[in-house]
Amino acid sequence: MDPWPKLPIPVPDDTFDVRDRTWTLKATRPFVSIDLTPRVTTLTSDGYAAAIQESSAEYRSPADFKKSETLNLLDVDSLYADLVEYKNLRTSEGPGVFIPRPVLKEILESSTLYIKEDDAQIPQQLNHGARQILRTYFERYLNRKIREEESKYTRPGRLEDNWKDKAVTHGYRLIVKPGAFLDKIEALLLRGDEV
Repeated sequence: MDPWPKLPIPVPDDTFDVRDRTWTLKATRPFVSIDLTPRVTTLTSDGYAAAIQESSAEYRSPADFKKSETLNLLDVDSLYADLVEYKNLRTSEGPGVFIPRPVLKEILESSTLYIKEDDAQIPQQLNHGARQILRTYFERYLNRKIREEESKYTRPGRLEDNWKDKAVTHGYRLIVKPGAFLDKIEALLLRGDEV
């Protein structure tokens, strides 16, 4: 069998450029769940095996953005401006995303924010959590849209088609101990034409 078979793989079409696309941010599944409660992580060992245990605060509660008293604690103008600024930094070279202001409320109402019970009425904590939810949701939405669009513009290609130019890994570090394996790697690298 040929050691390097010519396998067809999906490759992006040469005419496709994601920077030419524009989408409108919508509140669709999957939504975001963020936990801002303190956590304690412990590492224990008996000399032979290690165990990691993690626990979070038992006094956490979800911030209910469906309640008007919780929404009233948010600075929606600041959240909107922050998300638009984040979008501009993230998509400075394309693609474009239009963010309608009402979609922020829909995203927050459908997402979950866990915070300490004491922080549930502190506007700064709620705004911090809401900001994280919106940024995380934006990233997931944008990445999903890019993947969907790229999948429309793929064609079958071959691994050898300019694979060195399009390789995911251009270089990497390999750490080995001296011995037979290292000698084989050095011999392979010295040949050069087979690498």
